[in-house]
Amino acid sequence: MKQQVISFINRFSGTLYSLLLFGFFGLSLVASHYNFNLPRAETVRDAANFVIATEPLEKLEHVKSPAESGAAVPQTSRVSVLTPRRVSAMSGFSIKNPTPTSDNSTILPGETGVLVYDHSFFFAHSDQAFDWIKYASEGDTFTVSRNGTVEVYQIIKKQTLSMSGDYDGKRPVSAYYSSISKKRQFLGKTYDVALMTCGDGTTGRNGNNNAYRTFVFANRLN
Repeated sequence: MKQQVISFINRFSGTLYSLLLFGFFGLSLVASHYNFNLPRAETVRDAANFVIATEPLEKLEHVKSPAESGAAVPQTSRVSVLTPRRVSAMSGFSIKNPTPTSDNSTILPGETGVLVYDHSFFFAHSDQAFDWIKYASEGDTFTVSRNGTVEVYQIIKKQTLSMSGDYDGKRPVSAYYSSISKKRQFLGKTYDVALMTCGDGTTGRNGNNNAYRTFVFANRLN
């Protein structure tokens, strides 16, 4: 039987090779036909429904201080579909007509101005009135216009702190917030005014990141 199979293959080898060749090309044509009719790109859709927000979204974060219970740090950046407004450093740094507040723990999502607590602690959103803090450096000056007078201040210290853990060997924001907002004190030094906003104080990717707070400490010149 084995001899008969070998004899058959030897006798019709040319025909068999031809059939295999035609079969190969036939399968290639079929595969090509179906591949050419497949869509070139498919849209990948998330299973979750998307909601296009027209208003900023924000929640107030209350962080308990390990040293002082009840200290609450307002969230001063917003999640928004709007392009953040940028303030050029050449335009000058200023605070105009800040709004007095008796609550140092809250700022509304839609607030575009500056709030001032106890006359000397200023806070605002990092993509609004305090956007200029990203461009400010120690030694720079800024003005505060209120009650018909213009006050001039010089920045003595600019400090970024983490909300969730130690930052550069120091404790997080909540450990310092009460002292800064009520006494303008930081690491044993007292300043005339203190400013606070979200972000790491730069124009980089963490410029509005609410995982950080940037503080500016300044003394009055006039």
